[in-house]
Amino acid sequence: MDILGIIIQYTLVFASVLALVALGGMFAERSGVINLGLEGTMVIGALGGALTMRFLPETSSAWIVVLLVLLVSIISGMLYSLLLAVASITFKADQTITGTALNILAPALATVIVKAITLNQDGKATPKLDYITLQKSFVFNANEVDVAWIIPTILLLAAAILVLLLIKNKKSGNLKSFKLQLILAIVLGAIGIGLAIVCGFNLINFPFSWALFAGLLIAFVGLLTRLILNIKAKKITNFAKPIINVSVVGVLLLVVFLLNVTNVFSKITFNWFTPLMFVLVGIAYYIIYHTKFGLRLMSCGENPQAAASVGINVIKMRYIGVLISGLLAGIGGIAFIASVNSSWSFDVGVAGFGFLALAVMIFGQWKPLLILGGAVIFGFFRAIGLTYISIDFLAKLNIDSTWYSMLPYIVCLIVLAFSSKKSRAPKAEGIPYDKGQR
Repeated sequence: MDILGIIIQYTLVFASVLALVALGGMFAERSGVINLGLEGTMVIGALGGALTMRFLPETSSAWIVVLLVLLVSIISGMLYSLLLAVASITFKADQTITGTALNILAPALATVIVKAITLNQDGKATPKLDYITLQKSFVFNANEVDVAWIIPTILLLAAAILVLLLIKNKKSGNLKSFKLQLILAIVLGAIGIGLAIVCGFNLINFPFSWALFAGLLIAFVGLLTRLILNIKAKKITNFAKPIINVSVVGVLLLVVFLLNVTNVFSKITFNWFTPLMFVLVGIAYYIIYHTKFGLRLMSCGENPQAAASVGINVIKMRYIGVLISGLLAGIGGIAFIASVNSSWSFDVGVAGFGFLALAVMIFGQWKPLLILGGAVIFGFFRAIGLTYISIDFLAKLNIDSTWYSMLPYIVCLIVLAFSSKKSRAPKAEGIPYDKGQR
C-alpha cells in the first residue's frame, strides 16, 4: 500500500502540472495562436513564485503564502506571454519562431536573475534558489485537513443552481420533472443548512479525503439523475457520452472509497495544485462550451474572418486567449517546482514539461476533460519512472534507470503516433489574422 500511495501522490503532482499547462495551450490555440512558448512561460511563472517564497517572512500564514505565490506566478506568466501576443498578433511574426525564442530566453533570463540575487544575498552566484520553509504551505495530508465547511457550501450552491434552473424553466414553460427537481433542491438546501449549523459549532470533523468522496458522490448522483430525466423526456439520441460520464465518475467514486477504507489516503501527501487543477478544468469546460466568450474564442480559431463579420474583435479575443494561456502556464510552472521540491535550479528550465503539456493538449483533442484524462495517463508513467525501484517486478528487470526516466516521453511519442491522425486542430491556428483577407 505504501508504494501505491507514492505512485498516486506523484501521478497527481505531474498530472496537475500537465493539465494546467495544456489547458493554457488549449485557450491560445482555440483563439488561433500556437503557443509553443509554454515551456518558457512555465519557467518565468516558477521564477516569480519562487522569488515570492524567498522574500516572504517565514512566519507568514500558509494561506497568504499560497495566494501571494499564485498571484505573482499568474502575473509573471501573463506578462511573459504578452511578448508572444504582441509579436504574433500585432506584428504578425511567425508564431513557431516566436514561441521557440521565448523558450530559449526564459531559462537564461531566470538564471541571470537568480544568480544576481544569490550573489547579492549569499555572496555566491548560483542558479539554485531555496524556499525550504514556505514550500510546506503547498502540501497537506488528506486526513489532517478539515474541510467540513466545503460540504454545506457545495450543497447550498447545488440547491441554488437547481432553484435558478427551475425559475428559468418555469418562465420558458418547460415544467417537465418540475416536482422532482423542486424536491431535490429542497432536500439539498435543508441538508446544507443543517450541516452549516453543525460546522458552525465545530461538532464534526470532515477530512479532505472523505470530502473528495462526497464531492464525487454528488457529481455521480447529479449525472445519473440528469441521465434518467433526459431518458424520460426522450431528449437523448446518443447514449454513449452520458453513460461514459456516469461510468467514469462511478469508477472514480469506487476508487476513492477503497483508498479511504484501506487508509491509503493517510499515507499520501497532497498539494493544493491538485484540487485547483480539477476546479480549473471544470471552469475551462464551462467557459469553452457554455458561454458566449468561449464560442467567440473558438470561432476566432476556426474562421476569424467569419467571426469578424458578425462583430467579434478577433485581435482582442486572441490577446485574451494568449493571456489566459500565460496565466495557466504560470500556475503550472510554480506547481512543477513547489509541489515536491524545496529548491530549484533554474538553469535546467522545467525539464521539458511545457512540450509534454503540448502533447497532452493534442492527445486531448483541445478538449478540457480529455486533456485531464491525458494528463493523468502521462503523469502516471512519469510517476512510474521515478518510483520503479520500489516496485519489485520492475526492479528485478535490471533495466537501466535512463529508460525509466525516458518512459513518459516514449509513451508520448507512441500515443501521438496513433492519435495524431484523428486530431483536429483549430483550422486557423498559426495563421496571422488579416482583416482584408477573405
